[in-house]
Amino acid sequence: MGSAASSPESGLTIEKTTDRPLSSNISTNSNRNVHLTKPKSFDNDGKNTTLIRTSQVAPIVIKNCREEFQHVTDFKEPLVFAKIADNLNEHALIKNLYFMVRDIQDNIDECDTMKELLSPNFLKVDLDYPIYSSGQPTKQGLRKILNHIRKDNNLDDLLLINLRTEPILFLKNGKDAIPYSMRRFDKPTDCLSYLSVDDEHSIRKEVIDLASLREDNTFFFYDKTTDLEKSHQKVSRVAYEDDLYTTDEIYADHTFNNKRGQVRYIRLAFPVIGFPKESSIDSFLDIFRTIPNFFDASSSSKSPAILFTCWTGSDRSTLGKILAVLLISHKTGFPLKFPKEKTSNDNYWHIQQLVDVLPNGQRVKDEVDWALGTCSKLYNLKNAAEAASTLNTSEEAINIALYHLERYLFVLIFNAYLHSQYRWQFGESFSRWTRRQSRLYEILNSIDIREKLVPPTVIENHKRVLLSDNYIGLDVLGAEGEFFTPNVRKLQRFPIYGSGQCTHKGLKQIISILKGDKYKHPKVLLINLREDPIVECDGKTYSWRNPENLHEPVDIKNSTGTFMEEIEMSLKKTIEQAKTVRVVDDIKKPSLEKTFADVKTPRQVAEMFSRDDLAYYRAPIRDYCSPREQDFDFLLTTVNSHEEFSTDEDGPAVVLQCRTGKGRTTTAMAITCLIVCHKRGFPYGTKPGEEERVSIPWAHLTKGNYKVVQELLRKIPNGHQMKREVDFVLDSCSDTMTPMHYHMREVAAKSGVYDILDNLMINDYETPTWDNFKIMQCTKFDRKRKILGLFVKLMMKRLKLIAFLTTLTVTGVIVGISTFNNILSTTSLLNQNLITKLIMGTSDRRVMHVVKPLNLYFHAAFFDDRENFRRLRIFGIQRKDSLYLEVNYYCILEVGQEESRVQGKRFVIETWPAWGLAYSVEVECNITQEVDKVQLEMVTETSEVYVVQMPIEKAEKPDPAEGQKDLAVCIKCLHGEFPPERLVEWIETLKAVGVEKFFIYDSGLHVSSRYVFDYYQKDIEVTYFPFTNALMRISEFSYNPDNVENYSLMQHLYILSLNDCLYRHYKQYKFFMIIDLDEMILPTEGLSIVDVVKRLAHEDKKNPGFLFPTSWHFEDMGPVNDDVPNYLYFQKYAKSGSPIDNQPKSIVSSHLAELIQWHCVVKPIIKNNLVPWKNYGYTHHYRGNCTKKFDAATCSDMLRTGFEKDLTIVKYKQLIAHSVKHVLQQLQFIDS
Repeated sequence: MGSAASSPESGLTIEKTTDRPLSSNISTNSNRNVHLTKPKSFDNDGKNTTLIRTSQVAPIVIKNCREEFQHVTDFKEPLVFAKIADNLNEHALIKNLYFMVRDIQDNIDECDTMKELLSPNFLKVDLDYPIYSSGQPTKQGLRKILNHIRKDNNLDDLLLINLRTEPILFLKNGKDAIPYSMRRFDKPTDCLSYLSVDDEHSIRKEVIDLASLREDNTFFFYDKTTDLEKSHQKVSRVAYEDDLYTTDEIYADHTFNNKRGQVRYIRLAFPVIGFPKESSIDSFLDIFRTIPNFFDASSSSKSPAILFTCWTGSDRSTLGKILAVLLISHKTGFPLKFPKEKTSNDNYWHIQQLVDVLPNGQRVKDEVDWALGTCSKLYNLKNAAEAASTLNTSEEAINIALYHLERYLFVLIFNAYLHSQYRWQFGESFSRWTRRQSRLYEILNSIDIREKLVPPTVIENHKRVLLSDNYIGLDVLGAEGEFFTPNVRKLQRFPIYGSGQCTHKGLKQIISILKGDKYKHPKVLLINLREDPIVECDGKTYSWRNPENLHEPVDIKNSTGTFMEEIEMSLKKTIEQAKTVRVVDDIKKPSLEKTFADVKTPRQVAEMFSRDDLAYYRAPIRDYCSPREQDFDFLLTTVNSHEEFSTDEDGPAVVLQCRTGKGRTTTAMAITCLIVCHKRGFPYGTKPGEEERVSIPWAHLTKGNYKVVQELLRKIPNGHQMKREVDFVLDSCSDTMTPMHYHMREVAAKSGVYDILDNLMINDYETPTWDNFKIMQCTKFDRKRKILGLFVKLMMKRLKLIAFLTTLTVTGVIVGISTFNNILSTTSLLNQNLITKLIMGTSDRRVMHVVKPLNLYFHAAFFDDRENFRRLRIFGIQRKDSLYLEVNYYCILEVGQEESRVQGKRFVIETWPAWGLAYSVEVECNITQEVDKVQLEMVTETSEVYVVQMPIEKAEKPDPAEGQKDLAVCIKCLHGEFPPERLVEWIETLKAVGVEKFFIYDSGLHVSSRYVFDYYQKDIEVTYFPFTNALMRISEFSYNPDNVENYSLMQHLYILSLNDCLYRHYKQYKFFMIIDLDEMILPTEGLSIVDVVKRLAHEDKKNPGFLFPTSWHFEDMGPVNDDVPNYLYFQKYAKSGSPIDNQPKSIVSSHLAELIQWHCVVKPIIKNNLVPWKNYGYTHHYRGNCTKKFDAATCSDMLRTGFEKDLTIVKYKQLIAHSVKHVLQQLQFIDS
């Protein structure tokens, strides 16, 4: 193969071959040599020849001058050849990186079950539960252990759960098949875990393609990776898919070819480290929802045996067993008493925090610890997590231990979820339930407490060094000259100051100036916000750092002020006792050994001044993160403890400081300013119309006008005023730092961050997960990602500040009635954990509450408190083949301390076509008073009981200053792409006729449509409505919109979205226009459709909806003769025939309509007579070419009967032409 180079890490020899011309530019590195080979090969005897003639379609192979055939491969890059040891043959690598190595090595099988069962580490839990785990079995090994489980438990039903995320291929070996996994050439002992399992088929194809390049269609496999001999390199023929199986093919064989009962198989993506994704837990629990009588503790039927498999049968399989033990124990019961085991991690701050936050937290933890004990033979989760507390362990080992600790905390959360939802048969999914727990992710994000365990004596052995706080370029505000302290600044009109870390000399100067004639403050309150220990040594302040990473502060996360002062005092004593300490005065220069004569802590420095002059506080706050609720409480309590803020016009000066005086200082200044403003009132600039205009790109986004912010504003009293006041304070704080370039608007606009944020926060409907939370918390990316991470955290701060301000206004917390932390834990101020959802995606996600045995999928429950109704309405869809089931419905409501049970009634909403897969359903329950949640109980004729729990949605209230408005448009769930020019014209036309709001339901809109809707964010509210997922669940097939049955199913999901619109907004609007994006209802006379519908409602006061006949507009009719711009599509194709009774559209009454079916009211039943279009108006329906809507004969008749320019729509041309053009220019769809 020519020259080769060895990899210094693995000793591998690697080559690269190509058929490109010699002049090709091929990049190489020091480990790879590239050479050219001729496109022909010879046998050893030189007689048999294979010639390859290249073709643009595929190589044409002529073998022995007799056979001609084509073999298509997907290789586009040069192939990389390597050998795993010098004494072995070289061969092509899969994806130019990977070898295939036997999955199970001899040292893995600790339980010695491989010889008998062909499966390593086969184990049963230490309970009378049929729950097992195993490492990766061979094909015959899987059959053996399944038979063993059946024999051991006398059970025929089995649940087979494969937890592996890594791709595995099974090489045929006689009647058996041996698992092989991919290993990197530089790490042949590590099983690959970051390729998707979906890659198995493509990997198999590549292996077969690589084998086809050899004369005998063989490929190289390895039985081991150490002490290799020739016998360990297996050359096997893999000419066809039958020679190499994927994992699912091996496992699925038992679900079809099974003569003894049922075997259910599922593959869940459990990561090698950490806890599985929330969606994987949902999938795990969904299995048990389909098992008959699983939730019936009195049922005599046995639960199926469960087998978890992973690579070694250790950590992931053990985790699966722990989850299963907890789940089964919630059915059969836990022990009455638990053995007491005291381990070091019981004292971890975050474990105790989690126990305090979770309902019945100590009981939840005791149950988890007991379950861990039954599954700990190979992997003890608690012991693995305890390594995180060991300072002397390597950094890599500690990180792995932290992943185990994260896993342990998530198991606690999982058990808490079972306590909450098991009795309701998981009516609320695990992922949705966790999103509603406001503190869980914050606790998980702070599990690393290693620095709390670091003794100050580490500076003696140089594991920590002292770094000077001051450095050249720190004081960008030039405050050192006057205050002897960097970056001192004042918040204009408020007694609030910020600064970097001050020394004794600087503090003395600050007190002198602030109490002097210029500022005349009676006292100074100094609040230190740092999370790292500080000492002043010989007049300079120092903090400790890791000598291997001097740039990063070593913060002690989640510490208290008292704890920080204790650490600082210990650090002071250590420095005084040491002969010398290592010090870094300039990060660009080497460290020095120094001896200090005078060492003081910040507390000792403050105590050198009179208490009448200075009050010192230590309040550690995380940098680059939103403050914790207790941080708000501390600042609130501190300010309230000084009466001078209320009695003295100047009041005490509040000086907030961190290391540089930037991030944490600004956050604390904003919080303190809100508190002071509530004591004294907000100044000019916070009322409507007083705000400062910002003329930079994306200015509306710099003000936090994201969808999640707007939702928060709708859920709090006087939300927009709260936001104006917070924006005023944040802008005031930023203005003080403009010379420091900390005002980020210009930086973000130039870096393109707003484009990312706009997509992330508004258009990305990724389910909020712990993985996403961790990604967004990390800021160690490139510049754009780092700025993005910073802005997400700044947005979190904005949301918390708005909530905090609302708390001050509404609850009276300003006078000490309660605390912000308690308020958040006892109210729904931050409904559905909006702050967490800000980080991870939009909060407008609608979910289905599934009752699988009845094929029922509930969308939402609404409280209808209109004068004539007062009832609970629960909307959903049900498969048609389950509609015949006799089911009694009961609404179980908690009223005070009592529980009431109200019988409900189901209504079926039929629509076209009648042979569809499902129907919309509504369950009604009469209730007397408002409640927050409902448990819908369904009892079948065979006495089977199913329960689903749902929150009760309530209609949003109108703005008190504006009252109930007249007309809004409700658009059923939309998907796909719509021409943006038509959207703009459609919106502007309907605004011209009197529409005040558009409610859009998005089921997968194209980004261009969302771009238009985002521009109209004041007029349009977009709600995500994932109907496609529900379609696939109900149809049990892949969704195909061209299938008529699936299309009918989609109609019922349209019904859900339209009734969602009605019951969320009936208090805000008197009428709703029910149309699509290609339709408009316009008045025949005049310009306002509002006047028309008010006249109709006056003439027929009991009619819940008015049907307007349809006039069809087709491109076949040709454009009008007028010179109409192309961007005015509706005006250009204004020709139409007379309105007819074909798909009429309606305007419905918000106080009379009960059910909307597609485009009209079906409850209460109305006359269905069309309004006289000549006197009132009609629907304009644009459908492109006629034959796309109707058959050829119908189109021929419609086009032959005559059509002309429709003056009803043409009259709006002059009214909207300018505004449409202006918007399209603003959106850059047309040139200015």
